[in-house]
Amino acid sequence: MKAISRLFWLPALCFSTGFTWSQVFPQQSGSGPIPATNILSSIPTSGILRIDYNFYVIPDTLDIYYDHANIFHSGQIQNFGEFNIRYGPGTSTELTIVLNQDGGDFNTNWEYIPSVVPAPPGLSIAAGTNGVTVSWPAVGTNFVLEATSDLTAPAAWTVMTNEIHVSAATISVVIQPDLPKQFFRLRGP
Repeated sequence: MKAISRLFWLPALCFSTGFTWSQVFPQQSGSGPIPATNILSSIPTSGILRIDYNFYVIPDTLDIYYDHANIFHSGQIQNFGEFNIRYGPGTSTELTIVLNQDGGDFNTNWEYIPSVVPAPPGLSIAAGTNGVTVSWPAVGTNFVLEATSDLTAPAAWTVMTNEIHVSAATISVVIQPDLPKQFFRLRGP
């Protein structure tokens, strides 16, 4: 969350929905007590790793490493589901997935499909004399800015129709504060 240090306004929710591409890797499967390592190569230096898994009845563990650091540990889990794990920014173009790194049950079976999507552009907010400027990197040209005053589900997001300013590095919108609080997000195609 981003917030303006004025009393009347503006935490901003910095995320987006919709992605234009994903990098899907082959399904992995295995069984038994030996740890299993899978290295995903040629990935962007920041993004979201999505893992769709089925660990069946016997619990397994899943660990994710990026830039030589453990960035995610699932603990003992079973059955099926998905993880969405943010990583980066960093320098590495590899992610390492380790199943049952401390050993597993002899009777365990598991499978998962990893995929990587780019990290959505982040929002910046700055108060100025002409209002509040919400901006994001110019690489996010296919995103639209949306706002809501209430995050209670289901939130009613509306597209901001303010004039858009584009420079070589950023896209920005100037907003006049008219609500006690307002939340923002970028929505992709």
